[in-house]
Amino acid sequence: MNLVNRMSFYLCAALATVLFLSAPVSAFAQPTPNLSIDEAKTAIEQAIKSGAEATAPEDLAAARSWLTQAVSANSFFNNLVAIVLAPEVKKAREEEIVYLASMANLKAQAAEAKAKRLTTTATAQKVQKELADFENALALVKLRQADADKARAELAKVQAAAADSVAKAQAATTEAQAKHAQELKAKADQLDQANAEHAKVLAALKALEARRIADAAKKCTELEFKEGSEQFAACVVKLTP
Repeated sequence: MNLVNRMSFYLCAALATVLFLSAPVSAFAQPTPNLSIDEAKTAIEQAIKSGAEATAPEDLAAARSWLTQAVSANSFFNNLVAIVLAPEVKKAREEEIVYLASMANLKAQAAEAKAKRLTTTATAQKVQKELADFENALALVKLRQADADKARAELAKVQAAAADSVAKAQAATTEAQAKHAQELKAKADQLDQANAEHAKVLAALKALEARRIADAAKKCTELEFKEGSEQFAACVVKLTP
């Protein structure tokens, strides 16, 4: 085989390899090295997102180690040297790479599961603690509510007693005021009665005085007719207060 024919053979083989590697997954019954490596990378990324670096560092390190071996073997296999390998050797190399990538995938999934389990446990513990704290806080609130209800009941009693005292005091004050008003009215009535009696007495005295003056004037008039004006004037002087 001359140089031109060799180059044509290598180019055709390389093109066939590219087409083989770029074919859809559904076209193959067995997983391909590239697909297995991609799945392992995705699994490792998911494990990292789940917190495996902190919760499952050993499993994650093992997954990365298996992936490194798979990538290294796949890179070597993709060289042009691998094209001239016998079909059974090529298949064995592919199965080896798929195995390495699968182990990386399994270790990554184990790391992710451990991280999720620990996260779930931590979350459950946190929820339990929060629930316990809530129950304690609720019990404290109930206790304070009971104390508040008791205080309100005592306050209601005090207010009721105060209102009763005020009502009694108001009633006593009203009764005292009414009694005082009655006493004042009685005194006023007595004073009015006394004034009326006094007025009657004064009227009677005035009437007597008027009658006395009238009688005296009558006598003076009679005296004037009998004894003259001088006696009448003297009589009038006597009548004048």
